Amino acid sequence: GSSASFVEWLPTFYDAVLLQLANENRWCATVFPEHHSSLLVHLVGTLLERTFDSYVSRLQDTLQEAQAAAAGTESDMAVAAAAASGGALGALLSAHNSACVFAKGLRELLTRTETKDTDIARVLNRVFVPFEEHKK
Repeated sequence: GSSASFVEWLPTFYDAVLLQLANENRWCATVFPEHHSSLLVHLVGTLLERTFDSYVSRLQDTLQEAQAAAAGTESDMAVAAAAASGGALGALLSAHNSACVFAKGLRELLTRTETKDTDIARVLNRVFVPFEEHKK
């Protein structure tokens, strides 16, 4: 796919995940009222763990495509797309910004469920693990 496809898709994915988590939280609160916050933390942790490899792979592919386009080794259309999106750095920043918006929504959801601050921090840190290697 194009370098823009992953970063354009990511906010839609995160919005769908937040919506589903809110639905699951409501269901858990009804069925397991004494455990719903821990169940939500576990659900989010499992989701992030299960999607980690795919996320990192798609992010890497996106960055490599943007770098290749900027270097002129891709088609003219890909070069134009990379230039319009700010190249690899623009793609990385867009993906990180989407993760920030997701983390904010996740924090709000977890705070409403009276989740412990330490659990919230642990979950939010996991959202950003795919970006760790790019901090260099």
